[in-house]
Amino acid sequence: MRTITAPGRMAVSAALTGVAVVGLVTGCTKETTGTPAASPTTTGAGHLDEALWNPCNLVSADALQAAKLDPASKVTGIDVNGAVNTTEKSCAWTSTEGPYQVGVAADRFTLDQVRANTALTVIGDVQVGSRKAVTSEDKQDASDKLTCDVSFPFAQGTFDVYLYWRYSERDKITQSPPCGLALSHAVALEPFLPK
Repeated sequence: MRTITAPGRMAVSAALTGVAVVGLVTGCTKETTGTPAASPTTTGAGHLDEALWNPCNLVSADALQAAKLDPASKVTGIDVNGAVNTTEKSCAWTSTEGPYQVGVAADRFTLDQVRANTALTVIGDVQVGSRKAVTSEDKQDASDKLTCDVSFPFAQGTFDVYLYWRYSERDKITQSPPCGLALSHAVALEPFLPK
């Protein structure tokens, strides 16, 4: 679910890791009695104890070719070095068709949680292959309208196929936000992504 840029995500991930470590350290200082309650193992759709599907190394060369993306241009957004309990993994590639990047994120949120995310403006319902999907844009990009996400379900949560139009080329954008273009990439990638 795109709500911050890739560098911002890394900072947030680092901060959350620090909070988790502090929580573990302080949690170990108090003695308690009785039977501990079970911790929740899910954020939405996917179990935190199973590795999240990783687009950074599982989106195939055939999928990238079908979506007209340059395999050599991969930029890692979030890939926490094999961490099992992460809630999102994402990578993006440069289009061979225009001045923009297309990314694929796997996250543990349900489609209903995507719709309810107050950081997003839901644009509409669409179909991606056999899957119901929703298009949205990040409210942080509301003035520029250079991004669009297409979110659709899979067994562990949702895939977000997101498109970032290069700001320096904003005068060349043909649809703003570029949801039609994002949808065409989502449709091209969908057959290669797990259900």
